[in-house]
Amino acid sequence: MHSHAFLVGFPFTVAIISIPQRFQTVHGSSPWEAGVRLLPLTVVTPVATGVVSTLTTKLKFPPFYTLLIGSALQIVGLGLLSALPIAPTISPAQYGYQVVMGLGFGINLGLVLLMAPFVVDQHDLGGFHLSPMSAFPPTELLIAQPWPWVPSTSFVSSAALSASAS
Repeated sequence: MHSHAFLVGFPFTVAIISIPQRFQTVHGSSPWEAGVRLLPLTVVTPVATGVVSTLTTKLKFPPFYTLLIGSALQIVGLGLLSALPIAPTISPAQYGYQVVMGLGFGINLGLVLLMAPFVVDQHDLGGFHLSPMSAFPPTELLIAQPWPWVPSTSFVSSAALSASAS
């Protein structure tokens, strides 16, 4: 799990930095133009994350196959983007390569976030979690599951809030 997160996060970070640098240094774009030209990657990635979370949770699509699909898309997109020639003109194909790469990144990042609670022991999970009923009402901030080394009085629970409100 950790190696998969590393193999997704590292190339994503490198792509977010190197693609705008390529637009600036090779193609002579301004920083603003380079950021706009990165939009295919940055728009498709969260869309793919939302789609894969719906596929995995609601439709019960097996995560293993989505990891394979996401990894293949990520590798193909990165490979195609790295094979672009160094020319002063911007190839329209690189926007398509960014979309392919963004789909792979989004699928893999979404699965890394979804699968973390299933591969980590319960006592290693974070200290806070929201109950389904406490997402929006302002009176219920957090229903806490305290960390073992932190006193439980430092957490705010819905019972404490309702007691203080009366």
